[in-house]
Amino acid sequence: MELAFAETNKIPIILLYETGKTISRFPRGIPTVIAEIQFHDHEDALNQLKKVLAKWNLEHP
Repeated sequence: MELAFAETNKIPIILLYETGKTISRFPRGIPTVIAEIQFHDHEDALNQLKKVLAKWNLEHP
């Protein structure tokens, strides 16, 4: 429901999930998904998320 709301309102989405987990094809097909991050642990998730947000921020000042 939250993903559909974000798409409808043109809110950028970052998919974040643990390596080895399976996610539905539905979220991957949403046009407002700006990144997909697979992480091994919390530190890895934060590091990758920081990089994605920094890049996105540069592209959308």
